[in-house]
Amino acid sequence: MAKTSPPTEILADFWKKHCNEDPKLSFDLRECLRQSHERLKKWETKDLYAGAARDDVDDMLELGIRLASGMHIPFDDDAAIGLFKKIAQGNYAKDKRAIAANLLCQCLTRNFILGRSGPSEYIATFTWAEMSCKLGLFTQASLHLAMIFDAKGDDVDREGPFAEFTCFWSAYHKFREDTGLQRRNARRCVACDKKHEQRSMLKKCAGDCPSEAKPVYCSRRCQKAHWSKHRQWCKPDPAGSNPDWITDSEDEDY
Repeated sequence: MAKTSPPTEILADFWKKHCNEDPKLSFDLRECLRQSHERLKKWETKDLYAGAARDDVDDMLELGIRLASGMHIPFDDDAAIGLFKKIAQGNYAKDKRAIAANLLCQCLTRNFILGRSGPSEYIATFTWAEMSCKLGLFTQASLHLAMIFDAKGDDVDREGPFAEFTCFWSAYHKFREDTGLQRRNARRCVACDKKHEQRSMLKKCAGDCPSEAKPVYCSRRCQKAHWSKHRQWCKPDPAGSNPDWITDSEDEDY
């Protein structure tokens, strides 16, 4: 049996590999650990159980997060999901219900990624993500869910069982518009919206935009029409490359 390194050794190794040469990441992680330590000291688990028994929503959320993560308490995903459902469906403040719905989305997404649940849970996951977005909260959990299913096909937000979650998809598209994020495996031109049978029929921007922000086009005309939206994420490649566009590379995921 392979020997498992103690948590302190794992953390020290992570710090050495990722943080020593990145002051910002090091600061962010240290601050996160400090806040987590303070949070654990402020709320003892036994007090959270007592608060949850009184239906104190903050204690219920904190207890649910600890149960879902196994933080200073045995991991119990079902108990965490039960607490989050009680909050999301209960007569609590809007922001607390949004947080609970978002946490449900995260728990259920994790479960089907890890193989703990099947397709029957997909609709439930989208339902909680939709509720979170309707209540004004679009987070990394919703973004992760959207990107997983968006990569399965261009029209998942237009037809099929997940198209009905319009608030969720609207929030996702607004995020993409604000950040320049492009759809993975897209077979539609981002300018004219024409769908092609194969992704290789489209060409991508050859500028110095990040790969996740690199749009695909039918033609130079479409690329030029879209430039006013894309220009903030892009700048010309170094001298010697085509300044307009290039075809997909062979090693790109399709």
